[in-house]
Parts: sequence; structure tokens; C-alpha cells
Amino acid sequence: MTKERRQFLSLDEIIALRLECCNPQCRTRVSLEPARWDKDKLPSRCPSCGQTWWGANSPENSPSVENAIRGFLDNMKKLVEITKRPGRKEDGEFYCLKCDLTLEMKPDVE
Repeated sequence: MTKERRQFLSLDEIIALRLECCNPQCRTRVSLEPARWDKDKLPSRCPSCGQTWWGANSPENSPSVENAIRGFLDNMKKLVEITKRPGRKEDGEFYCLKCDLTLEMKPDVE
């Protein structure tokens, strides 16, 4: 018999987004906390070895990679704020979240 244990993560449980250098000799990690998901603080290079994570010297399409990460961070920050304090938006409109937002993690299978 196979057992499956599902895990869910509430948005307010996210403490950071972690970036880890793929250079095997380095593997430095940078954690970006939600309160600091500031556009000016998104590193495009490893702070230890200097390897470009995305950018002009990266083979990936660097503008879209950086924009996707920034968009993800901006939208996660907005969702966390909405789930913490439902009520009146800054522009005067009301919103009401009538569901719980959680992330489902890959199940542990035994």
C-alpha cells in the first residue's frame, strides 16, 4: 500500500525566496525576504564568485528572466498583503478574499 502525505504552505508562511549559485565551487545562497522584495535589491550576479545569474553575459533571455522574477516577487507581496488585511484598497475600492490561498507542495510518498 502506498501512503501519500500532502503538504500545504500558506502565503504568510513564506519567509524568503532563495537564489543559489549554480557554480559547483561556490553554491552561495541569497535569501530575499518578502518585506525586502524591492526591485533594487534583486541580485543578477553571485555576491561571492561574481557569476552572472542572468544578464548580458547569460545565455538565457535575461530581460524576460529578470522581469519574470520581479513580477513573481511583486505579485507574491501583493497576495500576502491581501490575505493579511482584507478590506479597503488604496484606490478606495473594496475587495474581499473569500478563500484561502495556499501552495501545495510535492507529496511525500512512502
